[in-house]
Amino acid sequence: MPRDSHPIVERNFILKRVGEYLYLPCKKEITCKATPNLPSLPYLLCRTALFDEGSGRLSLNFPSYERWSRGHYELSVQVNSQDILDFNVKEFEFLSGFSDAPFIPYQYKPDELISAAEWKPITQEIEAVSTDVNDRRSNPSPPHRMSINEKWSIPIQEMRFGDGKISFTRFVYPILGSVDFEITNSAIIKEYDAIKEYFEKILGSKNIECQVQLEAVGKDIQSKSAEFCKRDIINGSLVEKVQDFVVAAEFLNDDEGIAVLGDKMAKVGKVLGVKEPEDVNWLLDRLGQLKKSKHYHHLRYLASRQEAAAFRLRITGKPISFIFVIKGARDHYLVWETYETEEATYIWKLASSDKKGQAGEVKALLDTIAWLRASNKIQYIRSKASNFWRIEHDYAEKDWGIEKWKAILTELTGGEESGQK
Repeated sequence: MPRDSHPIVERNFILKRVGEYLYLPCKKEITCKATPNLPSLPYLLCRTALFDEGSGRLSLNFPSYERWSRGHYELSVQVNSQDILDFNVKEFEFLSGFSDAPFIPYQYKPDELISAAEWKPITQEIEAVSTDVNDRRSNPSPPHRMSINEKWSIPIQEMRFGDGKISFTRFVYPILGSVDFEITNSAIIKEYDAIKEYFEKILGSKNIECQVQLEAVGKDIQSKSAEFCKRDIINGSLVEKVQDFVVAAEFLNDDEGIAVLGDKMAKVGKVLGVKEPEDVNWLLDRLGQLKKSKHYHHLRYLASRQEAAAFRLRITGKPISFIFVIKGARDHYLVWETYETEEATYIWKLASSDKKGQAGEVKALLDTIAWLRASNKIQYIRSKASNFWRIEHDYAEKDWGIEKWKAILTELTGGEESGQK
């Protein structure tokens, strides 16, 4: 006996129409032939009404005329598929069907009765529907043929990047379930998976349009393919733009105070999914592509004299600047040089000759630089500290004064350490 109190009753199902058949929201193929009186929509909302456990037949109320989407159907499959399988639903019908509609006794009035002539075409239609249902039960229909040639908008975050390929998974139809698609491209590497969130920012969209083709007979996929509608949308140029975006965000536009450059570089390497950049020169070259600096060659020179073994090079946030420790003929010096702003070079001589003493001096000077960045430079300059000098830049020269600047720096530091140039 059909029951109207079963757990699968009084639930909303989204059905999908494929040709002349309707599919339950289930990973198993459970279909019903659509009758002409049903709304001709690709997705239908129906409410379950009765369920016969003996036969596995589920009865549905007549569908609404509301419009639903593929996403709603896929969600309905996720929510209802397991229950449909667990309760062993084998077939379904609509209560508006002729022979299977629930019988409700009714006392007809004489003027409501129809003549034999009027009744004949109705009985013929009932017999035709009954014959079709019985034929389908005794002679299962051949496997359903499916053909897809559509544009799909695929979220970038759902794409998986590998060497020479991009893959993604989409739910297709209940009979096929989730299907993996692959786009081959020799320029793609697996490291791109780490930066795909930045593709959205550069492209200005969270999705990429793909042309997808699939041919299947029943559960057997005959062929499938996918390709970007704009074939070269992900290429080396896009990756370069991502790298520039990350460098600008982490260095030019970052408001952080004073940080160890190596730590920042490691962070950038992790974000980009690549090996950590080797030295400050890589960063200077990258910054030079984004924003030119009249201090580019000055910074390259200071980087060549950096005492890397004794001091980890520092960098400040916006406006970006660099803090080096270099060795002169006899002493060590801390040098602060800006990248964006046209300011003088600040130099401090370290009094200590041992590493422990120098470490304490460097820490105190880093605190001083943090204080100077808070609009205290004029006050400090007027204090005329005995171990402090400034080198003003002469931008009138064609080389922006690099040679003149180097000569003054060499003189202040008592010359370069032996072997340096």
